[in-house]
Amino acid sequence: MYFTMTIFVAIAQQSVQATLGSLNRSTPKFGFNTNAHIPPNFPTPGYSGANWTQQWFIDSTAYLYPEVLRFPGGTNANHWDWQTGWYFPAYLPPGGTSLTIRTDEFKPGILGCNGEGLYVVNLETSNVHYEMDGLRHTDSIGLNPKFIELGNEHNLNGGSQFPLQLMTPTNYAQLAKVFYDSIMLEFPTAKVCAVGGNTPAIPHWIDTVLSYIPLIDAISFHVYLNANNADLAFNVNRSLAVPFGPNSNTSSLLYRYNMSGFNTLLPSKEVWVTEFNLLESPSGIPSVISQTWTHVLYNIAMCNFFLTKPNISMILNHSLAGDNHFQSISRQNKKITANALSMKLLYDMSRGSQSCQNMNFSGNPAMIYGTSTIPKLVGWKFNYPGMEKGFICNFSNDTFAISLSTLFGNPMQFDQYYADTVLVVNGISSLNKYSANSSDTIIVYPYSITQINSVISTGTQYCVSGKNELCIYPNPANSNMIIQIEINLNNADIYIYDVSSKEVIRLKKISGNSFSFSIGSLTKGTYFVKIISDNKITTGKFIVD
Repeated sequence: MYFTMTIFVAIAQQSVQATLGSLNRSTPKFGFNTNAHIPPNFPTPGYSGANWTQQWFIDSTAYLYPEVLRFPGGTNANHWDWQTGWYFPAYLPPGGTSLTIRTDEFKPGILGCNGEGLYVVNLETSNVHYEMDGLRHTDSIGLNPKFIELGNEHNLNGGSQFPLQLMTPTNYAQLAKVFYDSIMLEFPTAKVCAVGGNTPAIPHWIDTVLSYIPLIDAISFHVYLNANNADLAFNVNRSLAVPFGPNSNTSSLLYRYNMSGFNTLLPSKEVWVTEFNLLESPSGIPSVISQTWTHVLYNIAMCNFFLTKPNISMILNHSLAGDNHFQSISRQNKKITANALSMKLLYDMSRGSQSCQNMNFSGNPAMIYGTSTIPKLVGWKFNYPGMEKGFICNFSNDTFAISLSTLFGNPMQFDQYYADTVLVVNGISSLNKYSANSSDTIIVYPYSITQINSVISTGTQYCVSGKNELCIYPNPANSNMIIQIEINLNNADIYIYDVSSKEVIRLKKISGNSFSFSIGSLTKGTYFVKIISDNKITTGKFIVD
């Protein structure tokens, strides 16, 4: 659905100049917490499945294009048997049905999105010897356990359902040290993350963990922010005031980050946000914001905060599948939800970029709600070899004419998505979309997300002229490759072949007109690209040097 140009022109516009901010950081990895995908009482009659045995689910995950998938996920990881791919018999929730979701089934999901796994080992109801066998098995089937997490939320009380979850800082740190040493001995290049986050009851959790494991690579941060809609009134600004709140607001993201102790970590110590989302239903509040376009804006506000913290190097949304409130891929109708699109619209711009920089907007347009200052505009520039991408979110009901000439020195192609704030998102087709080209100013409409692509004209490229012009660069290359195509791909399949016609890389469900991917696994030589989109085939070639 599109607005007509006559309506666009009639809207009053505020002119602003965008410039680069002072923050220039390496781009974090984005992805999803998989949470084993399914509640324990599934499958039920008529349920088609939302797990790795279902091809539609694999394809939907590939469409979202995550870099990292967390397996098996959250609290269930504390009771997980890697060999059977389900809970240990001693812990099977009432009405639970034993299923099989091992790393063997997880592998097609990883391959489908050309991503990496974050593997959570079971410290609570297993032991280091058995869990090391699980990591060895993961490695043996071709899934390099590059990222490993030592249990889940052991700094929080699991209640009567999970009585062993809460550990003292010393007990957790001592046990985690045993796991860490064993992992490093066998997987010395892996990055390992410990449970993190001081709590009011345990204010020195992080200090204790670091005293036992000073060389740990990362500390985990889980954060769910209540949308503050207890009276069930739909108020966008009141909701956005939570993630943008000051440190004096104990519900704000800044307060949660500081209270948890992440602001005091050494710059070399990474923070992995391995779970985050808007919070409504779990707190007993009926869903009002959940899965609406405001949910998209809310998650983007949280991601914007994470991007402003250079020590946050991984950002995983909760979750890929699960209950109605959190799920990204609906198990009811197989549609992509608001939660998913908040991530996909950002992933499409960030994945594969080497660094990112924040944008400033002249006049710092903002709104005040209570003690919170809500920026009307936030933006990020993502830098690639031979390409620049941009991401701008408008949190307000205002329309802006944004000059971007100082950020992008080459012509820009942009796609803008927007919707009524109360719209329940039912796939990307349920949104309004406006696409255009510009060499300077773009119009940014209320409550919109804009994706910007700009090709740098310098550098060697391989280009095929024709109806579907294809450019591949840099060429030759040795780490990352960028492909730009004149047409807008829609769930395209991309195949890379060597000179013997052997398929070496496959990318599925790619959308847009530019994307990057890693070629670090390829040996030197010539390779060929085949892109299949809407039954049309485009081909090209490149060289790995």
